[in-house]
Amino acid sequence: MLNMTTGKGIRTAGMIKAGIVNWWKEYRKSKIGVVGLILFAILIIALIFGTVIATHDPRQMVVGGAQPPSTEHLVGVDIKGRDLFSMLLYGGRVSVGVGLLTATIVISTATIVGLFAGYFGGIIDELLMRIADILMVLPRLPLLIVMATFLNPGIGTIIFIIAVLGWTRPARQIRALTLSLKQYGYVESTRASGAGPFHIIFHHILPNVSGVIVAQFVMEVVAVILMETGLSFLGFGDPRNFSWGQILYWSQTYGAFINGQWWWWLPPGLCITVMCFSMAFIGTTLNDRFVLRLNYRGKE
Repeated sequence: MLNMTTGKGIRTAGMIKAGIVNWWKEYRKSKIGVVGLILFAILIIALIFGTVIATHDPRQMVVGGAQPPSTEHLVGVDIKGRDLFSMLLYGGRVSVGVGLLTATIVISTATIVGLFAGYFGGIIDELLMRIADILMVLPRLPLLIVMATFLNPGIGTIIFIIAVLGWTRPARQIRALTLSLKQYGYVESTRASGAGPFHIIFHHILPNVSGVIVAQFVMEVVAVILMETGLSFLGFGDPRNFSWGQILYWSQTYGAFINGQWWWWLPPGLCITVMCFSMAFIGTTLNDRFVLRLNYRGKE
């Protein structure tokens, strides 16, 4: 019995390894995707080891007044005397953390809604899609600003608002794929053999839409980071936490744009740009590769 279990575990590990190898062979065909992956890895490693890399406490005044980049302060110092390099590392954790957490909530909701609406159809599909239609026609950023005005400013408020409004588009894409997949022969044969709807959804349809789910998750992280940045820049962020958007807000508030203190606003802007472009490259590559594979399978 032990040998059988061990052998099964070895085979499973071998299948996972083979899947990763095959995935990488397909993924690396896209040069943009590889560049995006490298840039993303560099940024994430820097943020993970931020407490080691950071030279100062981001909340502590190290000098008096704003100073340009130097050997001691690589990105310069803001008007309150705080080291901007340390602020970028700590702020990146908040921005990326908000993006990952919110995207997880959004895509989880979209996946459940899309799978159930697409597979069951009927009144369930009508109800869920009408709710999605209502939310989709609402202007997203203005509504975010209005809701943020009436709710307490903070990271939790931003996550809640984006999560409520953000699931509609990925849910529609997952629903469309589910409508297509449930017509495939292997799904119909599984249904004919007596398998229940939940078994079919989670064991046969979900694995085949997982590529689109991952791609949508990556793209949603980009969207959330940009929305959090926009809200923070407009003054609706959490003043108690550093984030790249909050740093831009402070730089604008204290006149860094007017006074030529480019080292205050340019680095967070570059960090946001590089992070979003790298994840956009990854998401686009994943989506393209999956769509090609899905279309090929649909022609079989």
